[in-house]
Amino acid sequence: VPDQICTLDGLAATLLSHYGKGVRIVDDTTARIILSDILYQHQDELPLILHHTPSAKTLQEIQTLISVILRREIKYPDCLEELQGEKSEQIATVIHLYRKRLNDSSLVDADTVLEWACGFLRDLPEGQAEKIMRNVIFYGLFEPLPLEKKLIRQILHITQSTEYYLPAGDDPAV
Repeated sequence: VPDQICTLDGLAATLLSHYGKGVRIVDDTTARIILSDILYQHQDELPLILHHTPSAKTLQEIQTLISVILRREIKYPDCLEELQGEKSEQIATVIHLYRKRLNDSSLVDADTVLEWACGFLRDLPEGQAEKIMRNVIFYGLFEPLPLEKKLIRQILHITQSTEYYLPAGDDPAV
């Protein structure tokens, strides 16, 4: 990756565009269409989630839930423990079907591209990593989410040098 300034999401997208070999990233609208199609195809299995054609708001809320679960690497619905029920099982089914559809179609969305980048960096042949990334500087990542931390660890593992800066000052707002 040539010198660039970007977010972790941008880095993952750049790695995908250079090394993805047939894997494509979809935007949020396309991801919502895929999610809508899954809900429509499986509506009989999802009576507690879907009473009618899903609204744009319902799709957005499910998409947000999927994003939170992926980026925080939450074991859903296990995290609910005794609060698990039929509805959480149906939500888990939707998440599984959505991720399967993306995988089967060689697609990633804004969240799964981070997972793709982690796997790509982890599976690089020895000697290949330094050709892709040598020196990395992180700036201002105060509380990276678990999936972002996973990507940062993969980057630390393959780079020759890494620096991590957190801005600070007398003003607590900094």
